[in-house]
Amino acid sequence: MNVRPDRYVLVTGAGGFIGKPVVERLLQRGWPVKAMVRAPGASPFAPHAQLRVVSADVRDAAALTAAMKDVAVVVHLAAAMADEKWSEEVNVGGAEKLVSACKAAGCTRVINISSQAAKIPRKGTYARTKSEADRMFTNSGLDVTTLMPSVVYGEERKGVFGAVAKFVQKLPIVPVLGDGQWICAPVYIEDVAEAICRCIERDATIGKSYDLGGPNEITFDQLIDGISAKLGLKRRKFHIPFGVALLAARILASLLPRPPITVSNILGSNQNTPMDIGPAQRDLGFDPIDFETGMKKIFG
Repeated sequence: MNVRPDRYVLVTGAGGFIGKPVVERLLQRGWPVKAMVRAPGASPFAPHAQLRVVSADVRDAAALTAAMKDVAVVVHLAAAMADEKWSEEVNVGGAEKLVSACKAAGCTRVINISSQAAKIPRKGTYARTKSEADRMFTNSGLDVTTLMPSVVYGEERKGVFGAVAKFVQKLPIVPVLGDGQWICAPVYIEDVAEAICRCIERDATIGKSYDLGGPNEITFDQLIDGISAKLGLKRRKFHIPFGVALLAARILASLLPRPPITVSNILGSNQNTPMDIGPAQRDLGFDPIDFETGMKKIFG
């Protein structure tokens, strides 16, 4: 679709790991962008004539309504990801409020960024709330496309990839929560950002859901080994049995406000999901770089 110069693409969670490259890529395409960040203050973006940074929380219906003014498309990235006590309010309640705000503003187009975790059968808080949000968007009557990335990695070391990289750098023995055979398809962050932009451009994606992953499916153990090799380090792995890891996560959740591991971490990294990037390749021209090339971009 074409975005008029007086109509914006609103990116929720714009200051996050995926949000920042999405905003930059949208601006490169010449689209006016509203970058929605939760906390007011310093903008994470360089000044740009086509960019407005707005402060709003998806839990705040009034702030969302104000942010939606003159918006033609929403890219929804804002989410609670670490089993926070407000996960339901952010992921499910935020989706509900965003749908209402879209309808009130006459904005019908939404690119909903979900996760492979939403497909696992045994769900923790994160997977359950993301799955519920996906259903809410699907049944909203809006023109929704849902993207379900695997492990996203990039120069800014965040998420699962970033956590593994930090463990590899700091610890001589890397703890693995489970048997290490969980299969993922690591996908470079710029490929995810490009796919999001192409969804906006291609109305044929409306009403569809797409897996986004790299061309290489690897185990969690292989992910650790690949990062270790690029850092020039030799790291042993210590596998913590699934049941023990799950119990430890539950105990930590009862003791700490922000535990280092969560029940969702354990469940998400021990259940495989069917991945098929063929539809994204067909409909979006999705052509992700391989894991080796991505590692070279990040680590040199």
